[in-house]
Amino acid sequence: MSYTAYITRDGIEYEVSAELYEGGLGYLDSWKDTGRNFEIEKDPIFHNFYVEDRDGVELILTSQELTLVNGQLIDRFWGNF
Repeated sequence: MSYTAYITRDGIEYEVSAELYEGGLGYLDSWKDTGRNFEIEKDPIFHNFYVEDRDGVELILTSQELTLVNGQLIDRFWGNF
């Protein structure tokens, strides 16, 4: 399954796509004092990150951009539940 995230480099926004490698693990838990909570045991893992510029040239993501994109993808993954 493919997911997308966005980065901004030099004032230009780029769409980054990535494939879901391994799904996350979570469950609903009930506590008497806090009610129902969704507990995450393991975040999903993504791979095959891909982004290209307006000319179709593939861009190499920096480690900071990869961290940002991975956070966005994890948020989107859990947002589906």
